[in-house]
Amino acid sequence: RAEDESCCSPAPHPTAFLLFPSDVPSRYTAHGVKPAYAFGAGLTYTTFAFSDLKVSGADADGVPSGATVVVHNTGERSGRAVGQLYIKYPEASGEPPLQLRGFGSAVIEPAASTTLTFKLDAQAFSIWDVESHEWALQHGTFVLSAGSASDNLSTHATIQL
Repeated sequence: RAEDESCCSPAPHPTAFLLFPSDVPSRYTAHGVKPAYAFGAGLTYTTFAFSDLKVSGADADGVPSGATVVVHNTGERSGRAVGQLYIKYPEASGEPPLQLRGFGSAVIEPAASTTLTFKLDAQAFSIWDVESHEWALQHGTFVLSAGSASDNLSTHATIQL
């Protein structure tokens, strides 16, 4: 009986799905598995277009301090756009193909646009070094991508560190 079940039952419902940490979508991608719903997929009553991803600022190592993306409401209703910023590391780093490094949202009226801003720092371009027990900045070509979900990244920027 449903009323006898605990709210925290260890047996999952057969149609339930789990929310995963931000690197799980890239683990699926690395192994050629396509999940039923991309990370970040959600419902809305309008549509959005993402464009003009720009990387800004740089510290002494050339690490950018932020990125911006323009989001345009292409639908007929106002709605909340949720943008995601992913980074693809250089292949030599051995990291999964996409890693979520930022997200932001804004309510946008029909036919209007806004700019979402993502903060970045050296850790966004680093991996944990298990031998030295500290973050190690990676070097090479990084590709930053933005969009509404992990399978809908429509604008890109490339940087060299």
